Order: sequence, then C-alpha cells, then structure tokens
Amino acid sequence: MKMDLVPYENIKNGNITENSFVVSFFSFLNGNADPMYQDPQKFFKLTHMTRNLQGILGESLERLGTGKAKPLMIIDTTFGGGKTHTLLALYHLYQNSQKVKDNPKIQEILNEKNMHKIPDVAMVAVDGRNLSGIKHEFKTIWGEMGRQLGCYELLKEFDIKMQRPPAYLLTEILESQGKPVLILIDELVNYLKDSEGIKVGDTNLADITISFLHNITEAVSNTKNAMMVLTLPGNDPSYQKEAELLEKYKEHVRSIIAREGSFVVPLKKDDIYTIVKKRLFEHIDGNIGTEVAEQMQTFYSKNSSYLPEEVKTPEYFKSLKKAYPFHPVVIDILYDRISTINEFNKTRGVLRLLSHVVKRVYQKRENINIDPIITPGIIDLLDNSIYNELTNRIDCGEFQNVIRTDIVNDEHKARAQVLEPVTYMGPNVRIATTIYLYTLIGSTKEYS
Repeated sequence: MKMDLVPYENIKNGNITENSFVVSFFSFLNGNADPMYQDPQKFFKLTHMTRNLQGILGESLERLGTGKAKPLMIIDTTFGGGKTHTLLALYHLYQNSQKVKDNPKIQEILNEKNMHKIPDVAMVAVDGRNLSGIKHEFKTIWGEMGRQLGCYELLKEFDIKMQRPPAYLLTEILESQGKPVLILIDELVNYLKDSEGIKVGDTNLADITISFLHNITEAVSNTKNAMMVLTLPGNDPSYQKEAELLEKYKEHVRSIIAREGSFVVPLKKDDIYTIVKKRLFEHIDGNIGTEVAEQMQTFYSKNSSYLPEEVKTPEYFKSLKKAYPFHPVVIDILYDRISTINEFNKTRGVLRLLSHVVKRVYQKRENINIDPIITPGIIDLLDNSIYNELTNRIDCGEFQNVIRTDIVNDEHKARAQVLEPVTYMGPNVRIATTIYLYTLIGSTKEYS
C-alpha cells in the first residue's frame, strides 16, 4: 500500500472512540460531544459539503435572510444518513456565525444567494427523545420553546396544563423576537411515541402535540423570517417493536408539513466516497488515485473474460478514482449490503468500521505494500475491533466461530490459512474474507 495518503493521528494511533463518529443532537446541545463536533471551525473543516447539504444551508439563509424560501423543512433519513450532521451545520451556521463566516464553502453559499452576511437569529434547538413529557423540567415542547425564546411566562399555563397554545399567540411570540427565528426539532416522532402514554383528560400528550404542530406550522408560515426544521428518523433498531406506531406519527408529520414544507435528504450514496475520505485522511494524493484507477482498468481489460462488463466502463473508472484509496466495492458492501442490518447505522457505521480498517492497513503497510488499493479481501478479521464490528456489533456473534475456524485465527490454523503460501493475507484468506462480507446481508437471527 503506497503511503501517498496520511490518516489522521487518532486513526494511525488506534485512538478511535465511539464518540469519534457517533453524535446525538442532545449530547451536542449539552456540550458533551466530541470536540470535532462542538468546535464550529473544526466541524466545517471536516465536513464534506454535499450538494444537498449546500442546498439546505442555502435555503435556510434565503428564508431567514429574505423570507423567500419555504418556511418548513423536513430532513428525512429513511433512505440515508446525515440527519444529525445537518442539524449541527445549521446550528453552527447561525449560533457561531462569526467563527464560520469566512469558511470558503459558506462564502460560496452566501454569494449564490446574493447575501453579504449570515443573519442574526433567535434559535430554538430541541432533541425530543430527551424531552420526555412530565419527566422534564418543562412538560411540553412549547414550554421548552418558550424558555429558549425568553418568553416562558406567556406559555407557562399551556405548558403546566399540557394544552396547545393558539396559533395567534405563537405568531406573536415569533414576531416579538425582533429578528429571524430558527426552530430545530430532532426526534419529534420518538417524542410523540413517548408522550402517547401521558394522559391529559380524555386524550394524551402525543395527540395534543400533533395539534400544536398544526399551530406552530401556521405561525411559522405566517412569520416572514421564521423557519422550522424537523427530522424524520430512518429505521431505528431501538424502536423495532414500535415501528408501526412510529410510521403512523411520521405520516402525521408529513401530512401537516407537506403544503408549506420541503422534504430534503442530506446525502446521496455517491457522497459517501468523499465523506469517508475527508473524515479518515489528512492528505490523499489525487494524482496517485488517477494512476491506480488506470492500473486497475488495465488489469480488468487484460482479464476481461473473467469479469463483468461493468468494470471496463468509463463510469467504473470514475468510481475507482472517486473511491480511492478504497475499492468502490468496499463502500458498496458496507453501504448497500451490511447497512441493511438494523444494528449497522449507515454513514456512522461505514465511518466507524473503515476507521479501524485504515488503522490496520497503516499498521500492516509493510506486509501489504503490493496492494495499490484497499479491497474487501484485506479487511483484517484478526483485528479485534474489526472482528467485533462485523460480528457482535451487528448482532451476528454466532459467526465468530465461523471466522476463527474457517478464515483466520492467531494460531494460523484456520482452514483458509492452512492452505496459504504466505503467513499474512494470502489469496485464500482474502477470498474467504470477501465471501464472509457478502454473506452478511440479511444475516440477522430471523434469517440465519
């Protein structure tokens, strides 16, 4: 493996923690997230500004700065990721505008919108999963909203009695701020699930909150420089039993927002290549990436009778360049196949696993220096972190014995190793590792 690429120090040293790639909006708001998320300048430096994220930030600037864009936005991650990252980008853009205004990407977005500065806004930021009804200091989302906007007294009675405030009052509160208002609400659907069991007269807090959503939607729509951003979750394994209930609430939110809102997806599958590289490597020589892609296509052409037509196309050449130093198949396996397992969180799961893969490749670079690119076969299952990520972490602990018996073990006595002419990463181990990765799709207990 050519060392024309430099991983970040924490990856080279194996100092990879759960917080490196996992952040909740709640932990961020409480100041407990990893420094790379809390620090606005570090955050934007390590953020790949996808076309969709750029569009989201641009739409918010247009709404809050001029009142022209749609007042409501739903970030839907049912078929992808990037939800929390997008909320953090919006938060930093407005709460830390002085620290990020000179970022080239932010300047580019401002120029596109013919704006000279980031608007000064009043912000409400709520994580619904950690605002569970009567357990919280404030009983309702509108109570918390009133606290953050400095006008809780106007909403106190509605909060204590858990009654929805009227739309005209919410409009007055937004207009009284004297500046644009941005409302960020994460995990609303899960908040509704938690609130269903809280009885209020002959109804419950969930139904009252849905009525409130109608009113706040009307208030935000009628206030020129106000905007509300909500998130809809993907398939969260923590809530499998309540999947039907969650889907019902997601439909409620969609139907309320649909007329005045825009539905956005922060990232596409194609973005994951650049996101991974930006998060894992301090430096990558793009010229070497082009050379490697050319070498790979030459090899494919010489062996075309054994390979699918796809690998000889110009599109595949572009994928090889874009994915370098990974083979695009590595990303495809993780993002399209293994991520179908509920326990493997799409973007975070890919980043977390590949950080360990890069760490291992860096540590063993002298043993695999003939490899021009990271393929599925050199994902080293001898590394305990990788081994756990691809077994216990995705609820496939029963496959540990398969790996240690058939693919690799420390005693060099696994079936694939016994057949090897070399002691590390021979052809049989590589083939067996690749087969294992491909068989993981759908390999949850109900299918195994």
